[in-house]
Amino acid sequence: MQERLDLFIKLCYELIGDFREVEDNFKQIHRNIVEQHTKAEQHKGTIVGFAFESYDALRSSNQGKSFYAFWDFLISRNGQEEWRQLTEQLLILLEDRELEADTDFLQNIKSFLLEQGKSVYDANDKMAEKLSRIITEKEIARHRRLRQQISSIKELVFDLMEEEQIEAGLQIEEPAEIKIVMDRKLALEEKDQPPL
Repeated sequence: MQERLDLFIKLCYELIGDFREVEDNFKQIHRNIVEQHTKAEQHKGTIVGFAFESYDALRSSNQGKSFYAFWDFLISRNGQEEWRQLTEQLLILLEDRELEADTDFLQNIKSFLLEQGKSVYDANDKMAEKLSRIITEKEIARHRRLRQQISSIKELVFDLMEEEQIEAGLQIEEPAEIKIVMDRKLALEEKDQPPL
C-alpha cells in the first residue's frame, strides 16, 4: 500500500511537471512568433502556419497528450465526481491502515493541477492574442495604404473638376475589335409568357 501511495504521489508530481512543460512550450512558441514577426521578410501566413505547426507538434508530444487528456478528465463533470470519490476513498484507506501521508497534498492535488492547467491555457491565450494582433496589424497597415491611395485619387479628381477640358484618354490608329463573350443579343420582340 505504501509503495503504491508513493508511486501515486510521484506520478502526481510528474503530471504537474508535464503541465509546466506544456506551459513552457507555449511560452517558447510565443517567443518564436514574436521573433518571426520582428523579421520584416516574414509574412503573416508564414507566421500563422508556423504557430499552427508548433501547436500541433505540442499536442502530439508526450507532455501535450498527457496534459490534454488529463485536463479533459479534470474539467468534465464525471471526472470531477470520480476524482472526489477516489480521493475520499484514498483518505479513508490511509486512515484505516494508519499510513503516514501528506493528506493536505492529497486533498489539494486537483487544485494544484487545475491551477497549473490554467497557467497553460493563459500561455496559450497569450500566444493566440499575439497571432491575432499580428494579423490585424498587417491588415490595418494594408488598409491604411489603400485609404491613402484612394484619397490621392479623390484629390486629383477634385483638382480636375474645375477644368473645362481635361487631357485624358487613349487614341489608337486602327479600330479595336471588341468581343463580349457573354453579351446578350438585343431582342426587339417580347418573349412569350408561359400560360398560367
